[in-house]
Amino acid sequence: MTQSAAAKTVAPLSPPVTSRLALAMHAAGHGDWAPARALLEQALQHTDERQQARFLLWEVCQVLGDPKAAVAHLRAAVILGAKTVRLDMGGRDAEMTNEQFDITASRFIEYTNFAADHGFRVGPENHFGPARVFENMDHLSRAVHHPAFGFLLHFGNWQQDPEASDRLLAPQVIHTHVDARTTATCLEERMTMLQQAGYQGCWGVEHHSAKNEYAEVAWQLAEVRRVLARQAA
Repeated sequence: MTQSAAAKTVAPLSPPVTSRLALAMHAAGHGDWAPARALLEQALQHTDERQQARFLLWEVCQVLGDPKAAVAHLRAAVILGAKTVRLDMGGRDAEMTNEQFDITASRFIEYTNFAADHGFRVGPENHFGPARVFENMDHLSRAVHHPAFGFLLHFGNWQQDPEASDRLLAPQVIHTHVDARTTATCLEERMTMLQQAGYQGCWGVEHHSAKNEYAEVAWQLAEVRRVLARQAA
């Protein structure tokens, strides 16, 4: 299955829009809904595509041990009309105690129910700590067990067996991070693998060098579009 590059890729935001959305998220996190809504509406008016503003929300939402802030971000997702939201699991160690896991699972059940009630999907990224161990992600998925729950797949970002872990997670992926390494070495292979697992979402990219990031992300997006165009030909 292939997707339209124009419809399924997102471009980087300009700094002024990023600032407006960051301020809106800060206001929402403190329960200041009137200024949050006004800032979000301004930001959406200044983007070329509404999807760009929605994409930033995915990037900035994280649990960070504060369920009240997480719920505030989910409410902001409703204002934005977001379709997917990432909330990180938190923690730096690969292993989780039973207590840590139970708390994480109970919070994601709460967040997923909220997401389902408002028409979007939510889940963590294999970002750091316990989320980079497939068994932890699989255990969490079984505990939440809801169609509105899924994962942001950062291709290859696992502590062990990155290719195998990508494939195992693929059927539950709702968003992606395509980094520069994947773009340069195995992009079409990884995209094809995900498509064969039924993926129909957006192709999100990210860059980590902290140098020339707008140009680097533009290159990565161009490569994603190139793969999609070649598939569609």
